[in-house]
Amino acid sequence: MAATDERHEASGTEGGMAGMGGVGGTGAAGGSGPARGGGDGRRRLLIWLEWLRRNPLVTVVVVVAAVALGATLLRGRTWMQPVGRPRQPQVIAFYQKGWTDLDRGLPALQANYRHIDILSPFWYTIESNGDIVPRDIEDAVLRFARDKKIPLHPLFNKGEGTAMVADPAIRAKVARGINDIVEKAGYAGVNIDLQPLTPGLSDEFTDLVRQVARLLHPQGKMVSVSVMPQVGVPETVTGVYDYAALARTSDFLVLMAYDRHSAPGSPPGAVAPHGWVEENVRWALNHGVPAHKLVLGVATYGYDWHDATPQGKTVGLKAAVEKARLTGADIRFDPSTRSLFFSYSPGQYTPRNVWFEGGDSAMEKAALARKYRLFGVGVWRVGYETEYFWNKLEDALQRGGKSPAR
Repeated sequence: MAATDERHEASGTEGGMAGMGGVGGTGAAGGSGPARGGGDGRRRLLIWLEWLRRNPLVTVVVVVAAVALGATLLRGRTWMQPVGRPRQPQVIAFYQKGWTDLDRGLPALQANYRHIDILSPFWYTIESNGDIVPRDIEDAVLRFARDKKIPLHPLFNKGEGTAMVADPAIRAKVARGINDIVEKAGYAGVNIDLQPLTPGLSDEFTDLVRQVARLLHPQGKMVSVSVMPQVGVPETVTGVYDYAALARTSDFLVLMAYDRHSAPGSPPGAVAPHGWVEENVRWALNHGVPAHKLVLGVATYGYDWHDATPQGKTVGLKAAVEKARLTGADIRFDPSTRSLFFSYSPGQYTPRNVWFEGGDSAMEKAALARKYRLFGVGVWRVGYETEYFWNKLEDALQRGGKSPAR
């Protein structure tokens, strides 16, 4: 299907880490003045090299000392950072299998993989006793990602209870279990998304992430953490996330900047109003998260409410567009929240209101990622979205239309 504006589409009219670079330099060593004494410098270098050739034992000692110094410096670090920063914003795409033609993950991945720098499939659940249970792992996704050289960072979420975080012995077991899975499967990294957790477990949660990082970073693997937004969200939900400590320990944080309104739970409204999202980005940057370690979460879904009540259900972007088409509803863009919405009446039943995130709203979020020079954006999730969504996201990221790696 051709990419179309989601508002027009409803009415049937057509409307590992790639790109990581070295630290930039300032040119030739020695400052900004013109080079002087070039001939003398070359002669001294040749004399030194000739002396080393005639004294091989000294050469060996120098090399061994350099290697030992490098090893000492590396041991002194609690984790290994990638060299430099991305040259342009990265796209981390979260993945679920899906269950209908309007949310299935694999076809969407196959159609849009060129936009994706890291794929984070929802594949593992950590139980309260520390056991890690696989869920919906698709061999076809594994093969496809490896064939297209898309780094895989599977998502680890939590089951019932909190012992996997609260108990020191179980935390250690979880860290070892994650490491074993990564080593066996050859993943490029992991995403840790344990929610909900109570504020009293903040130190324990950070320690779990630290233990995972200490095992994975020496292997060159990456560790990211999904965090809830802080502004306008109860502390009972957000208190567990010590942004600054988690940023020091991990490679990047994924700010889940969505569900300002949700169903059931709140009256109809924008899932990710622009002003609220920007407030949360600024809060993170002002509370210890470097811009190059922050990923802005971008939703590809919304909610379908029963009129003006808090009751309703989740609806993916494609499903929302299809619902508007089938009911003849006009999808509109709300300038105050920069989100999409429409209303419809299903026969004799109560009127319904739908608010959702689409290509136009994603473009606004991606513009924030560029404005604040963030590591990139995190799309939740592959399967919900439209081709138009990806095109608008790329327009805003200004990456030339596709991931630089593919």
